[in-house]
Amino acid sequence: MAALSAKTFAATGPDLLLVPLAPDTTCRTWINTMYFDRADADKPGGAVSLTINDVSMKGQLPEPSSLVPLVGYQHTYIYIASDRTDLPGQLLDQSVALGATLYKSGEWTLMGSFGVGYAGTNPYADGEGAYAKSDLILTYQLNDKDSLQFMLNYHGNRTFMPDVPLPGFAWSRVESRDLRFTLGVPLSTIYWRPIDKVSIEGGFLLPFNGFVTARYEATEQLTFFADVANRYQGFWIDGNTDRRVFFKQRTAEVGATFTLNKNADFTLAGGIAFDQEFERGFDSRSATEITEISSEPYVRAALTLRY
Repeated sequence: MAALSAKTFAATGPDLLLVPLAPDTTCRTWINTMYFDRADADKPGGAVSLTINDVSMKGQLPEPSSLVPLVGYQHTYIYIASDRTDLPGQLLDQSVALGATLYKSGEWTLMGSFGVGYAGTNPYADGEGAYAKSDLILTYQLNDKDSLQFMLNYHGNRTFMPDVPLPGFAWSRVESRDLRFTLGVPLSTIYWRPIDKVSIEGGFLLPFNGFVTARYEATEQLTFFADVANRYQGFWIDGNTDRRVFFKQRTAEVGATFTLNKNADFTLAGGIAFDQEFERGFDSRSATEITEISSEPYVRAALTLRY
């Protein structure tokens, strides 16, 4: 299974069960900050400045039995400085989930997870922002390279049909250490290392989140990369029982990752944010535009810890 980009997919979703930690790693933590230049808004105008903080953690707990318990944590905080009264000053989405292998017999494996979270414009002050999420994934191992996954996903803050459990499926293949992929719904990923020191990684999580990253390993301590990504998240509006505000953004960046030691990496990047928009509605099917903000440059710093 291809490793997923922490800046795009939550560690409390299907990837908690589907994407293994790296060998000899029991916990991975990703801390990320993005600072955006002042943007201009339309309808009817004004200025918007954004700062986005993300924290993602995935860990494997000590094995008390044949089960392999997993824990995931995801935190997104968006600070909005604006002179517009129709935009909230902050957006928070925070969730935690536990997962485990529930049953295994022959070629069949059943995995499950359950989590809770909060997503809103007024952190923890409005009960409508609380939500639950859960995944059931049944895997059939076809051979030593291929497997099929059948999924059932419930996510109370999903941007598409948050109140309905949705089925999914996937085909995964591990061709070699240099090529592995998953094709399916709602999750597809790929990792390809076409030549030494060069790798391409991509992923898409329905309905709107995705990324593609190309990396060049200049030395053992320094890796250069280029990345494009799409973010789409929903947050319950304080005092409104059936409406959320949605934030949509695409980014393109270049940067470098420095390996500080075997347990830590530091990333510094810069890029452009475009197709930025705030929407309002129950989900993506009914969302209407609040305002679109101009394309602006940004800088990003991230720290990855492994232990």
